[in-house]
Amino acid sequence: MSRAGNPPPKCQDQRPRENRGIYQLPPRQPDERDPKTHRDEIEDVVEKWDLDFINTSYEMIFELILAANYLNIKSLLELACARMSGVMFGKTPEEIREMFGIKEQFTPEEE
Repeated sequence: MSRAGNPPPKCQDQRPRENRGIYQLPPRQPDERDPKTHRDEIEDVVEKWDLDFINTSYEMIFELILAANYLNIKSLLELACARMSGVMFGKTPEEIREMFGIKEQFTPEEE
């Protein structure tokens, strides 16, 4: 019961969500962090633990992006998006389509 004596509101969307990747996060030690300066190489700005964690399949990275966005975990969202950005950087649209198995063609405006 809420403070006013009314039952709490029910969530409109009560579908179960899969959190396969989130439950697999190993514990992180707080003393592992040290300040980094901004450089061009990802190894210089992202910690080894994070690099090891995000070095996974594209499918899992997409799931992490969705989960981090849904759960509002900004650091995980930024890490996963940075990983995908690095994967796609410098590639043509055709190479990206082939990499992710995208078969339908887009109009020039959509690309």
